[in-house]
Amino acid sequence: MSGSENIEAVLHRLGRRLFDRDPNMVEEFAEDGVLIGSEVGERADGRQAIGAMLAKLFDRPARMIW
Repeated sequence: MSGSENIEAVLHRLGRRLFDRDPNMVEEFAEDGVLIGSEVGERADGRQAIGAMLAKLFDRPARMIW
């Protein structure tokens, strides 16, 4: 698998986990990872904050996918 194919596979897996509202998705991020959302001020620093941000996204009625 080439580098770009590997990146595409990871993005597909993350998108699927997001759509499925998989709470374990947070494990995909490094302990000191950063997630920047599309909304103003939507930023999570660290795995714990990323988990909290994902929980809020999962509570929305609409499902999302990357």
